[in-house]
Amino acid sequence: MEPNAHDSNFEYLGYYSPPDASKLFTAFEAANIDFRAEFFDGTNTIGSIAAAHGGAFGRVAQVLIRIDPEQRAKNRHQARVHTPHD
Repeated sequence: MEPNAHDSNFEYLGYYSPPDASKLFTAFEAANIDFRAEFFDGTNTIGSIAAAHGGAFGRVAQVLIRIDPEQRAKNRHQARVHTPHD
C-alpha cells in the first residue's frame, strides 16, 4: 500500500510472523480494509551466538501491521479480524 498523509491515523494491530501476516492481508483485501505493513528481518537483533550458527532470520522476521480504524469498525464482523481490543 502506498503511504499517504492519513497514515498517522492508522492503529497498530501488532507484530505477526510473515505467514500469519499474509493471511491477514488476504482478509483485509477481501473486506476492503486499508492497512500498512512494515517488514523487519531482524538483522540488528540477531545475537552473536545465533549468527555464528547460521543466524535466526526465520524466527525473528516480523511484520508490523497497522489498519484504518474507521474501516475496522465498519467491517469488524465481516473481516473477523482479531485485535487486542476485541
